[in-house]
Amino acid sequence: MLSAFCSLAYAGPESKEMKQVAPPPPPCPNWSGFYVGAFGGYKFGATDLDLSLGGDWNRRPADRDAVEANAPDNLDASGAEAGGLIGFNYQLPNNWVFGLEAAGGYLWLRDSDATIFRTPAIGDFDIKTSFKTHYLVTIGPRIGHAFCNWLPYITGGLAIGDLEFSQRIHSHSYFFDEGGACSTRSPLIGAQESNTNISISATLILVTVQAPLATSSVIAKRA
Repeated sequence: MLSAFCSLAYAGPESKEMKQVAPPPPPCPNWSGFYVGAFGGYKFGATDLDLSLGGDWNRRPADRDAVEANAPDNLDASGAEAGGLIGFNYQLPNNWVFGLEAAGGYLWLRDSDATIFRTPAIGDFDIKTSFKTHYLVTIGPRIGHAFCNWLPYITGGLAIGDLEFSQRIHSHSYFFDEGGACSTRSPLIGAQESNTNISISATLILVTVQAPLATSSVIAKRA
């Protein structure tokens, strides 16, 4: 008797643990160096006004007081801004960053007011007031602390702008106009009575809406 035995053996795929090694994170940038760029933003302007009449107006105190009371006391406005900037940063070994930046652009702040009213003696008046801005240039230092790709900072400095303001007082009864326009480029101009003193003061405060953060991919060079 012939007996044959056959055995088959199957070995499955060898199990090996596959390990994936994550690449090291990129090095943090060094914020030192010059940079240039463009910006866009939105500003809020608080413009407080104060009208003071003198001269011949003192002969008609009731009318003078009525005109001063009906003149607008503010022309608060808001508008967009767009422009360019250039600056320089220097980063210390402890990640504090000091810099100097200059920026310039066009600022669209616009507001106007028209009021019609009646005074006790002269009669109907209207006051037309307008305010607008053109360019705005700022320059100042800034200080921040670098958190790798992020640089929170604070800044402050000098602002130079081209502002235009006008106010006219018109009498419907006696057909005269007083007031004029003034700006950072020209003195007060307009038709005025020879013995009338008009004093207009305006104070503008700007508030910028923007995140005080800058990313290194825009303005910094990598080490």
